[in-house]
Amino acid sequence: MWRTELNTLLAAIRQTEAWQQAFTTDEQHRSAWSQKPWNYQARLNNAPELLRNLEAAFQLHHAVKLFFWHHFDAMGFVPQSWHNVLAELVKEGWVVVVSSSGLAANAEEALLRCGCLISYRQNLGLCLGAYRDFCCLLDGQRHLRDRIQTLVLCNDSTLPLGGTKPFCLQTETIHQELKSSEAKLMGLTDSVQTRAYHLQSYFLALNSALLSDSLWTDFWESLDPRGHKDDLIQRGEVGLSQWLLHHNFAVEAIYSLAAILLKSATVGQALKQLDLRQPEQINTTLMCWNALLNAGCPVIKKQLLLEPPDFLSQTIPMAEVSAYLTAADETLMQDLEHLLQSRFLRP
Repeated sequence: MWRTELNTLLAAIRQTEAWQQAFTTDEQHRSAWSQKPWNYQARLNNAPELLRNLEAAFQLHHAVKLFFWHHFDAMGFVPQSWHNVLAELVKEGWVVVVSSSGLAANAEEALLRCGCLISYRQNLGLCLGAYRDFCCLLDGQRHLRDRIQTLVLCNDSTLPLGGTKPFCLQTETIHQELKSSEAKLMGLTDSVQTRAYHLQSYFLALNSALLSDSLWTDFWESLDPRGHKDDLIQRGEVGLSQWLLHHNFAVEAIYSLAAILLKSATVGQALKQLDLRQPEQINTTLMCWNALLNAGCPVIKKQLLLEPPDFLSQTIPMAEVSAYLTAADETLMQDLEHLLQSRFLRP
């Protein structure tokens, strides 16, 4: 009886204006608190659970290979091509963490079934904000951080081609190349746009020597995850490579701008059509995508397929990419159909 009366009283209190004002003020306070650049724990919605899951997963591996994949989609959709790659990485001994501010129920269930861990996070700072907060979380748990041999920071701005094998093989090859006492950061592609050399942040891999170096932590702790996309890219993507170069750390791109320009037989004609005359004008993932795929790069930019830049003189790349597809890409068409729906979803 008393419980019924108590519940009735609580329900009545929640209907009062004072309660509504207090609730709104608390929500505003929580939101403002999570916007503080240093307050990564307020942005990670399930940090305690994630740490417990990491602890359990690390116990199964002597030397941990950790793959962090950041995702955002307006409808919570995870491309099947990416799901297949993440599941295969788990089978190959990687601990896979999926970071997202919102997953569709079926996508979440499928990721959990295949062994992925999920980090729920407020959507602040794009992928660079997610990288920052995850690296800060690891630095606060050094008994976990120090067991990581290779850390890959990756996002969903690309789609893997050729099924699971090319991407997983590339990732494993990079893992083997990073087994060194020399601190090192590797990426798939690089750029000198804005006259500043940098690895492009859709795929970054580092070894334990860099992960445990205080300068790595210093960079991420100093990065403010607030701001517009272009500003974040300058401070985060470009800033990271410049920070490491200024401190004499090694950085390397697998499909470097120099190699594409020197070795590709077709890139010269493509750049001539675009009237590009300086390396700083070139983003290879958008302007030299054919050359990248011919060189063996296992991913293609979603932007190129869904919203190709106006400066491209060739036909819509989605209409040309079929020449690079194999039977292993059978899920790609469905992925693109779903992505067109979510990317062009009106608010």
